[in-house]
Amino acid sequence: MTLNELMESEHETVSIYDVAPILECDPQKLRDALDLDDELPIENRRFLFPHCKVGNRRKIGRIGFIRWIKGELNPAVMIWKMKNAGTDIAD
Repeated sequence: MTLNELMESEHETVSIYDVAPILECDPQKLRDALDLDDELPIENRRFLFPHCKVGNRRKIGRIGFIRWIKGELNPAVMIWKMKNAGTDIAD
């Protein structure tokens, strides 16, 4: 899949096999890299696009991935949001 095809898609999530060609990498190597990345503290992660592991499969949020690949996601803001998820900043 190309980035243009991904942008035209209407699916909420995509697979490793959809995004690996865009990142120019092997799907298995990407899967392994995401597994390792998930074990790191949030501030050290490389892949700050929405993804989750379901069994032995990965689901990747299409819109979040597109924004990440285009550089529209500010890593500092993403890290702050992940660290403060579920907290009320007014307290």
